[in-house]
Amino acid sequence: MDIGNFLQGNNYIIYAILLAIIAYLAYQINTKDYSNKEEYFSADIPLHRFPPPQVIINMKNLQFNPNYVIIPVNTEVLWINLDIENGVTHNCILHSVVESSKGLFASQKLATNESFSFKFNRPGTYKYFCPYYKNMNGTIVVTDETTM
Repeated sequence: MDIGNFLQGNNYIIYAILLAIIAYLAYQINTKDYSNKEEYFSADIPLHRFPPPQVIINMKNLQFNPNYVIIPVNTEVLWINLDIENGVTHNCILHSVVESSKGLFASQKLATNESFSFKFNRPGTYKYFCPYYKNMNGTIVVTDETTM
């Protein structure tokens, strides 16, 4: 059916009724109050707890990057040695990661592209350093997960 022929005949009443219905529905959608979320979102959907993500700290340009992180308890931190000497990967710069005060962790010597990880199970502040380069140090603050 051609819309022009439809409007020319006696069908304009049907057309006006359809237009009124569409306008009414549009009005109802736009004026509905969605502020009561409980009406639209079911509380029966189970919430899942996922393990904290792994934090990656790069060792590059004789620095830890980032050198200060705040993480929830039970987070694993992965240190990766990405340092190279004079742009040549086989002339690697060795690094190590050692926790300063508590002796909690210490890696072996890490050559380029080698890594070390540690999972922090207790809240606290942990300072660490590279024993080969005095200026390489960092801090990890582990918070109780209820405070994050």
